[in-house]
Parts: sequence; C-alpha cells; structure tokens
Amino acid sequence: QSTWGRLCFENSVCRRDLIIARTDRVYLCVPEYESLVEDHCLIVPMGHHLTSTALDEDVWDETWRFMQSLSEAHAAGGKKCIFTEAATKFHQHRHLKIECFPLDIDVYDSMPMYFKKSILECESEWSDNKKLVDLSLKPLRRSIPRGLPYFSVWFGIRNGGYAHVVEQEDEFDRYFGSEIIGNVLDIEPRLWRKPKKQTSDDLNKKVSLFVKTYAPFDWTKKL
Repeated sequence: QSTWGRLCFENSVCRRDLIIARTDRVYLCVPEYESLVEDHCLIVPMGHHLTSTALDEDVWDETWRFMQSLSEAHAAGGKKCIFTEAATKFHQHRHLKIECFPLDIDVYDSMPMYFKKSILECESEWSDNKKLVDLSLKPLRRSIPRGLPYFSVWFGIRNGGYAHVVEQEDEFDRYFGSEIIGNVLDIEPRLWRKPKKQTSDDLNKKVSLFVKTYAPFDWTKKL
C-alpha cells in the first residue's frame, strides 16, 4: 500500500467507487466519511502531490476546471461554492486535496468575513510572513512560494480568496477550514474533527445524488 493514503489512486484501498469524474491527471470524488454539508466533495490529483503550488500547469488547469464546473453546477441549484486546501506537515505525505463546500448564498456571503477574522487570529500574534494574503490581488500559485506550508480558501472562482502561510504547523489544525464553516452553520464539531466512515448503502446514495447534480456540467465527458 502507498504511504500516500487512501486518496492515492494507485493505492489498493483507494475508494474508486466514490469517484464521480476523472481525467488522466485529476479526479473528483465524494468523501467516504460523513459530509460536512450536502454535496461536499474532493478534487484530487492522480499523482503524488502535496500542494497546489507545486502542481504542473496542466494538472492545475484541470483542477481549476473541476472548480469551475462545480461552481456552475451548484449555481444552477441556487448555491455557491467555497474551496479550501490545507497543505501542511509534508513529512506525513498527506495527499493534496481541495475540498468543495456548496453553501446557501446567504451563508456563502458571510464567509469572507469569518475566514478573514479566523486567519488573522490564528497562530501567534507575531509572524515572519504576511498573515493574510489576498488572492483577489494575485492568485495562489503566484502568492505563496513553493515549499511553504499554507492554508487557502477560494470564494467561488471569480471572487478571490485568502491564503495564510502556516508557521507553527503543530498548532494548526488540518480541519481549520471545515471548523470555520461548521461553526457558522452550527454543526456538531464531531463532523469536522472525527467524521465517521459511512456504510456502503449511504455512500451509494451520496454518489447517486451527487451525480444527478453534477452530470450536466461534467466537462470530462467531452474529452
């Protein structure tokens, strides 16, 4: 088995039955554990990558196309998407994943304020790097140098987002983004701290419901 975990496509324990769409470089799947919100999903590169900042251009282009198509699919249902990435503790070989959280528009509209406040308050008061990086001024891959651990959030694909260089990795929770969303929605903390794996029946239902929403916007079918 790969040391890169269950998201590694080459790993024998990878849940390929949860993959909604894929190319030769990137796939889209639903999580095998309880979702934080309805239609919560993951964008995952096929190769062994730790961060978006280190992806080849063609892999990043396809990742962004998944983000675009998810935004379009959920806009049709009256929702907007928040995307997050937590790229830390590289020595643990945590496979890169970008999480997508479709939210009702009134909740979505409040999110930039909550994320900005949480990022400015995280870690210590003093830091070597700028604490809050505004991605509306410069995209992530030009804002954060390769090799640095970071957290990033995108508010859809046209409204920018924020990034934060993580300086104290032991104090930075990998579920930082989920916790912010969960607190705003008043969700039980267990759902982001230790979500339970779901039964096969529940996962099959989750896949079926997701496919209904996403299928008309699945750009990989045209390849």
